[in-house]
Amino acid sequence: MRIVMEELLPESKTPVKTHNNFRLLLYVLQGRGFIRVDGHHYPVARDECVEIPPGARHQIHNWGDNTLQYLLVGVPEEKEDQAPSLL
Repeated sequence: MRIVMEELLPESKTPVKTHNNFRLLLYVLQGRGFIRVDGHHYPVARDECVEIPPGARHQIHNWGDNTLQYLLVGVPEEKEDQAPSLL
C-alpha cells in the first residue's frame, strides 16, 4: 500500500493517468473540485472519498478558490492465486 499527499492550486488539474495494477482511493483533506473517472465527473470536497478502480483513466481538477489537498491511497491488486492464505 502507498499513501501520498498531494496538492493542486486553484483552477489547475492533474494529467490524465491510468494505474493498471492499483486500486486508488482519493480522500479530500481540504478544498473542493471534481475527479473525472472514465469520462464520469464526481464532485469532491473536504472529508469525501472516491474509489478509482484499476485501469480507469482519471484526472483531478481543483475548481475552488483555495488549494485542493488530498490523500491518494494505492492498494495493489492481487490475483486470486497470489492472495495470502488465511489457513
